[in-house]
Amino acid sequence: MNFDQFVELNTKGAESEEVLKDAFSVYDRNENGWISAEELQEVLKSLGDECSIEECRKMISGVDNDGNGMIDFQEFKVMMMAAHSIQPLNGLNL
Repeated sequence: MNFDQFVELNTKGAESEEVLKDAFSVYDRNENGWISAEELQEVLKSLGDECSIEECRKMISGVDNDGNGMIDFQEFKVMMMAAHSIQPLNGLNL
């Protein structure tokens, strides 16, 4: 299943919030409620994408509304919805 299919299947209906929370938890490796550039890089690397830390910071800065350099759950939702409408997301097939 590619990222587009994931978003399409899981952003409809009452369970969409839970599905997004589950997806967020995959990226939030240390379970602190934030996704750092390092965590993003680690997950992308595990998926076979060699993304630099600078590229990860750029991805985060695109949705980092509070400017803290990390993504919280609300920002993650925005990122997921934006990625759904822009394919591929920075060349990534999440």
